[in-house]
Formats: sequence, structure tokens, C-alpha cells
Amino acid sequence: MTDTDTATAVVPGRAAPPRGTQLRLARLRDLSLLPVIGLLLIIGFIVSPNFLTRGNLTDVLQQCTELSLLVLGEAMILIAGRMDLSLESTIGVAPVLAVWLAAPRHGGRFEGLDLLPGWTTVPVCLLAGALIGLVNGLVILRVRINAFILTLGMLIALRGLQLGISGGNSIFELPSSFKYLGRAAWLGLPASLWICALLFAVGISGVLLRRSPLVILLCLELMLNAGNLALLAFSRSLGNQDGQVFALIVMVIAACEVVVGLGIIVAAYRRRIPLNVDDLRSLRG
Repeated sequence: MTDTDTATAVVPGRAAPPRGTQLRLARLRDLSLLPVIGLLLIIGFIVSPNFLTRGNLTDVLQQCTELSLLVLGEAMILIAGRMDLSLESTIGVAPVLAVWLAAPRHGGRFEGLDLLPGWTTVPVCLLAGALIGLVNGLVILRVRINAFILTLGMLIALRGLQLGISGGNSIFELPSSFKYLGRAAWLGLPASLWICALLFAVGISGVLLRRSPLVILLCLELMLNAGNLALLAFSRSLGNQDGQVFALIVMVIAACEVVVGLGIIVAAYRRRIPLNVDDLRSLRG
């Protein structure tokens, strides 16, 4: 039986719905969360009239920028055929762990261990996230534990570790190194803009010099994130929130690019097509 016969097979005694109807229903299912979001906005406004104010919506958009990066990473994992439920806890426990190791023992609301100098907080935060991802990947691939079960357990364990370290409280007194990149200026320009230029240069170099579609896709994502960083830096320096809104738009574009690009790469890999941009002349299979 061919793929076409399988797609058009129907259950005996039941009439197959028209194809146009199936497409319309599928599109409606994609929009099923919009009424729920609208209802939540109405309930929030009824409970607190300040919920739909400009200041509160701006704070929500600012928090969505970090979550959008998390969702973008999760989308790449899902498209690759894997699963990681622990990303949400990782993005919470990594900075808490870094601050805990560098914060002073006494003199503040949050008591740390004072084991590391303040400048190490950002590298330790990145290292903690990388180690958690490395452990998840090695256990899933080498030990052959189901990804759903393992990452769900890591989600719970990391959340418990975060609550145990912070006591369930927000940490306001951060080391100066955590705030340095957002406040420092190099040669009269914000430091974040120089970092943005460096990331963009690395990304465009990868696009021009490499021939692997996966590497090119990752470099394009790096260029888009560099643009996001520039938007956020200008937004902070100018004292308005417009850059954060445009950053969210860029993240949506980046997510669409990941879905299409990584999907094509996975399909080409399964068909044993050489993954070299010089050999991929057309999209016809």
C-alpha cells in the first residue's frame, strides 16, 4: 500500500471528511489558545485594574524576552526529535547557584557561601547550564533512559535545589558582575553593543565560510540573537521599551526559521541527502 493509499484510507461505514474541512479544523486547533489567553486577560483586569496598564504590560513583555529564548531552544530540541523538560528549571537554578557561590555570608537578605569572586558569577552561571545539559544528553544517549522521565526528574530536582538555596525568595542584591554588561560602556558605547557586534561577526563568518546547513542555521540564529541584544541595549540607553517589543518580533521570526530550516535538515538527513549547501540545489525530493 502506498503512502497515498494510507492517507486516503477510511474506516468502513464512515464517510471521509472533505480535505478542505480537515485543513480548516487543523488551523482552528492552532488558534485554540487565543480565546483562553483573552479570557485570562479579562479575569486579570477584573481582579486588578492595574493588570492591563502600560507599566504592567511592559514588565510582562520584558519577562517574555527571556522566556522566548528558552522556548526557541526547546523548539530546536523538539524538532530534532528529542525532549527536555528541565530547561525551565535550568534557567532558574543556574543564576541562583552562581550568586549563591559568590554572595557574602552576612550583610544582606540573601546569604551566600562567599567562595568565589564576584566576576565569576556569569561564567559559573553559563557553566552550570552547560553541565546540566551535558548530563541530560549523556544519560539519555549512553544509559538509554527515556528523555521524558529523565528530564521530568531533573525538572523537579533542579526546582527543589533552587528553592532550597534561595528559600523561595527573590534575590535583589546581585554581584556587580551580574550588572556589569548591562551598565558598562566601552569607548563611549554600551558594552552590550560591542558584544552584539562580536556575535554578529561570528555568525556571518559561519554563514559565509561553512557548508553544513546545520551550522549555517545556528549561525543565523546567532546573528538574530545579536540583533536582539542590540535592540535591548538601545532600548535601555534611550529609556523606552520599544526595543523589547521589536526583540519579541525578531524572536518569533527566529522561531519560524528554526521550524522550517531544521525541519528541512532533518528531512534531508532521513533521506540520506548530502548535507552540504553546495549539493542542495532544490527542495524537490
